[in-house]
Amino acid sequence: MDGHLTEGSSWVADSLAMPGAEEPTAARIGALAAAGGIAYWRGDRARTTEMYQAQLDLAQALGEPAAIADGWFNLAAAVFMAGDGSAASRCGVEARRLYEELGDARGVNRTDWGVANMMMMTEGPAAAAESMSRVLQRAIELDDSPYVALAEGSMAWFAHAMGDMPAVARWSLMAMAGNYELRDVASTTISLTIGAVVANQLRRPEDAAVLLGAFEGLCERYGVTPPLPLAQLIMTADPLERARESLEPDVLEAALDRGRRMTLDEVMPLVMTLAQ
Repeated sequence: MDGHLTEGSSWVADSLAMPGAEEPTAARIGALAAAGGIAYWRGDRARTTEMYQAQLDLAQALGEPAAIADGWFNLAAAVFMAGDGSAASRCGVEARRLYEELGDARGVNRTDWGVANMMMMTEGPAAAAESMSRVLQRAIELDDSPYVALAEGSMAWFAHAMGDMPAVARWSLMAMAGNYELRDVASTTISLTIGAVVANQLRRPEDAAVLLGAFEGLCERYGVTPPLPLAQLIMTADPLERARESLEPDVLEAALDRGRRMTLDEVMPLVMTLAQ
């Protein structure tokens, strides 16, 4: 959650290399899940799938129902990141079924969050937003703060696809504030890109460049890489090109460099001015 992915990757590699770590235990299920999650946020598609598949296989071998549900849920994200929407949907259906059997309301709703995101590709942003609004309300009712913020972030991207920039600003700032409050460094860092989109729409291209510089610097600092579907959305919005169209090259480079040297705590006050 804190987003220190380079350090976390080293820790989980050390854990899996310990004598006896290969034994089929519940602890190994957790270590494989951690390895998959870190690889996901580092954009390593092959390792994400490998670790999550190993997590699911071991959970099934040990007959651990909650771990099996979690394995299907994680694998859905992995194969979706790899571009296989059909396989992701099948994994999601199995995860949801198991979460329902376990009475895990958060698990069910988190799976529905993934389904709503996939709808963006299959049914368009309006249908995705309608489904995500129900997920968001349920996350609020379940006091599931991480998924409240994630749902708000998804709503921002759907609004962008529909050209509703006031909604983009509202949702993205809510998501960033929520992620920052949780100290979810990875999600907050990635959200800086849509903050840059908002800054461009507000005709503040220099601030957009600062945010993009901070995004670049913080991704390097924490070892964060946006998962492929999100990276594709960022490329479609292309906030850097929008800023480049409005700024002289030296001004653009100075703003990017200023952002690269900022900490997350230093850049967040700038993000919050976008709501004013």
